[in-house]
Amino acid sequence: MYPALILNDVVVLPDGITDPFAFSGEPGEPGHQDAQPEAAPEVAGPITLGGYQFDKPVRFSNAGGTYRGRALASGREVFIKEARAHNGLSWDGSTAQDRLRREHAVLSAIDGQAPGLCPEPLDYFREWEHDFLVTEFIAGTPLTTWVATQNPFLQADQDRGRYRDYYNRCLAILDGLAAALDGLHRIGYAFIDVNPGNVLVDEAGSPRLVDFETASRLDGPLHRMAAPGYYPPDTDTAQDPAALDAYGLSALALFLLLPLHQPAQRCPATLRHLRRELDEHCPVPERLWRLVTRFHTPRFGTASHTARLPSPAAVAQDPRTHLAGLRDAVADALTAMADHHDPDALFPTVPRGHATNTLCLAYGTAGVVHALHSAGREIPRGVAERLRADAMRYRAELPPGLHVGSAGLAWVLAELGWYDEAGAVLAAAGASPLAGARATLGEGTAGIGMTHLALYHRTGDAGQLDRAAGLADAIPRGPALVDVLGPDDAVGLLHGRAGIALFLHYLAQASGDDTYQVRGSQLLDEELARAIPLPDGELSFPDSAVVRRAMPYLFVGSAGVLFTAARYLGHRQDDPLLLPKIQRIRRDVVKTNAALAGLYPGLAGLGFTLAEYADLTGDDQAAAQAMRIGRGLFKYAVPGPSGVRMHGDRTLRFSADLWSGSAGVLLFLDRLLSGRRDAFFTFDAVPAGAASDLELTPRAAGA
Repeated sequence: MYPALILNDVVVLPDGITDPFAFSGEPGEPGHQDAQPEAAPEVAGPITLGGYQFDKPVRFSNAGGTYRGRALASGREVFIKEARAHNGLSWDGSTAQDRLRREHAVLSAIDGQAPGLCPEPLDYFREWEHDFLVTEFIAGTPLTTWVATQNPFLQADQDRGRYRDYYNRCLAILDGLAAALDGLHRIGYAFIDVNPGNVLVDEAGSPRLVDFETASRLDGPLHRMAAPGYYPPDTDTAQDPAALDAYGLSALALFLLLPLHQPAQRCPATLRHLRRELDEHCPVPERLWRLVTRFHTPRFGTASHTARLPSPAAVAQDPRTHLAGLRDAVADALTAMADHHDPDALFPTVPRGHATNTLCLAYGTAGVVHALHSAGREIPRGVAERLRADAMRYRAELPPGLHVGSAGLAWVLAELGWYDEAGAVLAAAGASPLAGARATLGEGTAGIGMTHLALYHRTGDAGQLDRAAGLADAIPRGPALVDVLGPDDAVGLLHGRAGIALFLHYLAQASGDDTYQVRGSQLLDEELARAIPLPDGELSFPDSAVVRRAMPYLFVGSAGVLFTAARYLGHRQDDPLLLPKIQRIRRDVVKTNAALAGLYPGLAGLGFTLAEYADLTGDDQAAAQAMRIGRGLFKYAVPGPSGVRMHGDRTLRFSADLWSGSAGVLLFLDRLLSGRRDAFFTFDAVPAGAASDLELTPRAAGA
């Protein structure tokens, strides 16, 4: 009899074993079990095990944690890695404890032959069912953090000296890692899992390899576990342990510039667009670029690709023509992604979509339909009908919000001309017990109110305007507002005060009641007060009062705050402080690189915001910057038989969603090229104080 194993966070029980804490049946029914495991007792004072004090957790997983600690006998600072019993089952059948014991043996062998090449192993002990490996503590910054703070391509435009210095530091890191890998190979070992999470950089810029869990003998079985993008897709390279390390080093070189591993593996021609963009800032050293492209042969497509990328030179010469081609190719592929046989998701989405719902604007069918409709494309036959049927069927079960729930479905149904259904779905949003739990644009009251305004502008029904005003009046004021924002006093367009201020701005326009404008302006000022000054003068914004990372994006960060603030400029022309703040925020949005191409958390959202800002303010420079960002989308584009597809959140799969996938890219490209207003759920083209004459004819095929 064997205990349960955990594979990818799912408990796998042995045959004949049942979970004693599983719930079955209802309370009072036969077979119902309401017993719960006892809560772990709270520990007072420092935690000590095996002669070591555990000072600080570094990272947790189901397989075990890693900790910073010290030896009680000597006071020496140490690094402790834990492996829990019956956890971390991998593809080869090994568990976390199997791999930790193997790592200890490998570290001991390497350290015995070449001290300093790996972390020095100090101890291995067991406490209850848990194993612990103790090594020297290596001070340094994880390479992921180092790149996020040092890479000038992820920041606002810098002078060429900053880029040149960064290239040199990247080469020094890569040279140091190459030397370490060569040293391993000389004594008969390969590292295998070369990725940014396994590299620390010290204050002098020198790298160290850490986490030797997968290190293998060159002449023995390989322990193939590697981060996505850092393991070769071709069989020949994957069979050669030294080549595996070389591939990982090449992937690290690309990561240091921009993590485009999945597009580069699927279409190496994307790297030519990256090179052109980097060279516009400062020419990339040939030695660095050779390392980046060592395993990627750039080409314009393969025989299976009916859509092909234009050359970077062609895009630079005639950007509008080629961006129009990209827009159309993205739309073509997007319509081809519909899978009518999948009962769970009509369009491929990101994991967050399956965790939330696959109908909503951000992650689901409604967002794809909205993007196609906004771009003037015909909705594929059956797609609109399924959206209508699913929205009506599940309206009472969905969360109520604009971006993640039923209010967003109502907005899109109204776009398609189905006003009765839109009203029914929006009524369900308002009746949801979750409707008052958040006041935000993304999932709460402000988003529901915006949808009432959308129906008012489309139908002229004054009752919709009254309902929007009632929702605004119900939003708490003062300190009580914090309780109905996103977690931890959230900041930004979807979860913070900026989104509520956007709603109040449009409500004031529609109703003629300036008190909403004043209230929204106060909320905007409160949001602006949360800004984080950056070293080069930009203003950025954190996720929340607790998570303080500076973010530039549309869903949270500078772009989302700018999206709202630009709409208040016309009402605060006598405010000498607002425009300078907005200009500093805009500088944080002017980036041509991001890890993702998408709308909410990526490059397309930055470009969309700048295009909006240009129209609202008449700023020609912002318009040029938006066009430059549009050109930058070619480095994410993957041609295929049906058109061009984009990777979604985490870049591990193609996705159709509005959040991070192809639909969001389409929405931006059409906004950039057509100048179409109000594509991202606004009312700037609507006359103030009146319902609009927006198009009421559905574009859905067969609707």
